[in-house]
Amino acid sequence: MLNQEGIIFVGTCDKAGIPNVSPRTAFVITDDDRLLWATWFMHKTSRNTEENNRVSVVVVDSEVLIGYQLKGHVEYVTEPDQIMSIMQQAIAKPRHANFNKIVQSQLGNPPLIERFVFEELYSLAPNVSSLTPLKSP
Repeated sequence: MLNQEGIIFVGTCDKAGIPNVSPRTAFVITDDDRLLWATWFMHKTSRNTEENNRVSVVVVDSEVLIGYQLKGHVEYVTEPDQIMSIMQQAIAKPRHANFNKIVQSQLGNPPLIERFVFEELYSLAPNVSSLTPLKSP
């Protein structure tokens, strides 16, 4: 579903508990089931994860409006080879033309890569309790 939809929503909170939700389209799923996304612009999400690395990721099937919430934490990818590999994978995905223009304009500006470490999975289906995780590692 993550690859099919092409957009995830990342929820974060700062130290004071003020929430922020932001979309991400430049992301990849690694062989070890980690989710990585790129951030070129240092806004609320990246500031929040520096203060509080606990995050929630939501993906929704836009046709049936059912999805999942994943909870966990983020770590920063700092190795230049990994950053370039992730960016090449993200850029290779089919995207809207406007997204490609933005990516091309930011190629000289190294992005911050955040690696999401999954801890719990919850269903967003109306007939499933969102109080009990479907899966925990």
